[in-house]
Amino acid sequence: MNQTILPKHLLSFFVVAFATLTYFWWDIVEHLLNLVINVDAYSHGQLVPVISVWLVWSNRSAIRDIDVFAWLPGLILLMGASVLWLLSEVGEIKILGHVAYITAIQSLILTVLGPNFFQRFLFPCLFLYLAIPMGEGLVPILQDVTAELSVVLLAISGIPYTLDGILITLPSGVYEVAAACAGVRFLFSSFVTGVLLSHLLYQGWKKRLLMTLASLVIPIFANVIRVYGIFLISEATDQSFAREVDHIVYGWGFLSAVLLMVIATAYKFADTEVDNYGGSIWFSFKSNHSIISLGAITVLALLMPIFATGFAPITAYEPTKLKPFTAPKCENCDVRSVPGPNLHDKAIFAEVDAEFHQNYRILADQISVSGALVCPQRKNMRLVQVGNVPQGRGWLQYDTKDTTLYETHNVPFEETVYTIGTRRKYVWVTYYVDGKWMASPREQTVAAALERLTKRVTAGAMLVISSRSYDGKEKPSEMLNKLLSNFPIDSFLWEEIKPTDEGTIVCAE
Repeated sequence: MNQTILPKHLLSFFVVAFATLTYFWWDIVEHLLNLVINVDAYSHGQLVPVISVWLVWSNRSAIRDIDVFAWLPGLILLMGASVLWLLSEVGEIKILGHVAYITAIQSLILTVLGPNFFQRFLFPCLFLYLAIPMGEGLVPILQDVTAELSVVLLAISGIPYTLDGILITLPSGVYEVAAACAGVRFLFSSFVTGVLLSHLLYQGWKKRLLMTLASLVIPIFANVIRVYGIFLISEATDQSFAREVDHIVYGWGFLSAVLLMVIATAYKFADTEVDNYGGSIWFSFKSNHSIISLGAITVLALLMPIFATGFAPITAYEPTKLKPFTAPKCENCDVRSVPGPNLHDKAIFAEVDAEFHQNYRILADQISVSGALVCPQRKNMRLVQVGNVPQGRGWLQYDTKDTTLYETHNVPFEETVYTIGTRRKYVWVTYYVDGKWMASPREQTVAAALERLTKRVTAGAMLVISSRSYDGKEKPSEMLNKLLSNFPIDSFLWEEIKPTDEGTIVCAE
């Protein structure tokens, strides 16, 4: 069955299925759109779907050579995408939702338009995955790489420097290789461009792989040269002039020129004949479906993402029976409560149902306790996302970005150390879900996800304790032990989420 264009009934089915998918998964679609529109590093995501559609449209004549039909096995992929979306909802892992949405689009193409169409236009279909905003974790890595390589060039140039992490001290002043200087946006734009060029210009996989690798390596070294150039200008003039040149010349001119040179070089070595359709027909499938079965397949494609939303977390509501919480105090013990609202180390919570903040003094030292309650852990109300450790202005994480597991009084805590000069601040965080204390945010996320998946109304609590260390004073961990020796950990919990006589943990509604 040769077609000059897509059969109208299949195209209509696809449009309806795509619109239905987008409507019922709109929260994750809106989150994706918000990132690609408002975050510069992900702005390339605006062009990716346009390019994919253009690649299909410009090569639409290839459709006449393939058999286009609805394909029932494509629903298996749609089922997997629906499960992945559900996991993203109950676990509040947005990146999984983005992947699920793009995968669901792939499955709709495979289901409604068939495996022959999907194989022929494989590249435009898979290219859509590059619209997913990811790679934020690369920022600190690129900052370190940029700083270390920049000082190598400074050493070659004979310019004296000192390197402290991402801080570089030169005779003209102190510079920080900030997140904006990491070159993430340029890296992503270069990578997307490189993938597209490798498809359009080259036939063999070796050239395509080399082009893709070049699109990753070149922007990293180009960004190092950009930062190095700023240092040279600073040494020759002054810092204010260097900052202006950074934004005007290097920000738009230098990196854009590098990208244009990469594109020009890629075209110079382009192959003469390239199949731009995107894929070959490895296995040719024949249609054996009637119009009735086509309609049934499309209905199933519509119902599957709708069915998944039935298991999604419930929407937020205001609990009406929460009792006011008072932090524990005592008169004759080693730990004294400190009155007053000025709590310099209190945690900052948002979107919680209840919270408390209390300072305690152990001899001359102070320890701060903050707690948050979400009742229950429902949509847009998550413990891991709503709590901020009391880092405070100027405090930096000490020595490593990893945290340490610490346990006292049979309660696990995640310990993080912050520093300003020689001062240290110790922050301990623990979570309470379904009658259990847990330190790992991932463990809490999994426990909370299971609660939401089974539609239980279990509340969750987050406890943040912090203390500063001074020379000659007790170790902060000893102060934490003293605090919990005088006040059991359960005394920092709301009564509504403690185990009842029936053994269940319920939340006031």
